[in-house]
Amino acid sequence: MKLKKTSLFLILLFTLYPALSLQADDITVHGYTSPDFEAVKQTFLENFTERGDIGASCTVYYKGEKVVDIWGGHQAAGLKTPWEEYTRTAVYSATQGVVSMAYTLAWHLGFFDYDDKISKYWPEFNAEGREGTTVRQLLDMQSGIVVWPQGIKRKKFLEFMNEPGALESELLKITPMWEPGKYSGYSTDIQGHLCAVLFQKIDPKGRSIGTFIRQEMTDKLDNEFDLGLPETFPDKNYSKIKIIVPISGIFNLHKVSDNMKEVLGNPRSLFYKTMAAPAGYDPNIRECLEVEFAGVNGVTNARGLASVYNAFLIEDPRIFISPERSPSILYEEASVPEGGNIDRILNAPSYYHLGMQKSSPSFDFGSPAAFGFAGASGSFAYADPQTGIAYAYVTNKMDFYSVDPRDIALRETIDEILKALP
Repeated sequence: MKLKKTSLFLILLFTLYPALSLQADDITVHGYTSPDFEAVKQTFLENFTERGDIGASCTVYYKGEKVVDIWGGHQAAGLKTPWEEYTRTAVYSATQGVVSMAYTLAWHLGFFDYDDKISKYWPEFNAEGREGTTVRQLLDMQSGIVVWPQGIKRKKFLEFMNEPGALESELLKITPMWEPGKYSGYSTDIQGHLCAVLFQKIDPKGRSIGTFIRQEMTDKLDNEFDLGLPETFPDKNYSKIKIIVPISGIFNLHKVSDNMKEVLGNPRSLFYKTMAAPAGYDPNIRECLEVEFAGVNGVTNARGLASVYNAFLIEDPRIFISPERSPSILYEEASVPEGGNIDRILNAPSYYHLGMQKSSPSFDFGSPAAFGFAGASGSFAYADPQTGIAYAYVTNKMDFYSVDPRDIALRETIDEILKALP
């Protein structure tokens, strides 16, 4: 198919604008930074003037104290509405970090054990090559359940999610691509769906994972994270995402790692088969965002993400009821699948532990004890018990980078500040 010159122009314009349009005079950074962490504010400003950000927020806790809470730029639609203190946006797979912490809190409360077989709570799961799969293997992306089977006509997203029993029924038709425990591979939507269905069966009250997060975590922490946009949340406080145009990837290959180029150039790769958005899903349509889509639909800002990570770092007594079954279990090293740590979907070294990303050669963050999760939108959050840092960066501009330079710049600034502290 030939592209008209006008189409090529629009692709280039959409790809480059507003990265070329924002100057220092266009941006005001609002919020608070403690004196020791003032340099983070300057780096955050440079994300707009040098690295093409549109609207964003950044929050940092240090040893339990909030030392950075800043925001700036614009909501993505037209650059007319400012990003304000309570603006939120979708954080894509950064949602998975909160989902995994929900599992850790449920484990702390005694709902399950990580080495339990999934079939203990979901007997129908024990078929089609899934027999013996444990909760740990599922959370560590080792289940092999990553691709919807051929022959299943995917329904439109809202119909699929809202029809009682439809999600569970289709999940039970999936045959693993590999023997559970042999490899790892992160499949965005299927991973989130499996975690959601299983959690409701694990919870003694039968709550959805979004309800559990709200009742047992965010309400108690006075937090701004929701799995699914609440019906009462005002439109004016939600920033749409500037989504990348896939075909413009040909102009952005320099942003992608060599490992990722291999799968991007292969339409038969597992990456292509697993990363396509569900039919009819659009994070800029409110009806889609109101659904508890556990792999993607976390709606929040940096303050919302960072405060949850800080709560797990300090074992906040508002949500943790005893010293038994400590969330410090998240500090442990990543589990190693039998076939090694190369993610079969991302084609890169990827370390997972109890549903969290761990620092790896392809995504280096914090110490080996650190835990976090990044989203395709560019958002990222993590906590590191060795430094006492709980950090989040949330943006409304998606890009092609394998590791986003806006996030890297902020984290490198924090690292330099920590080196200078007494």
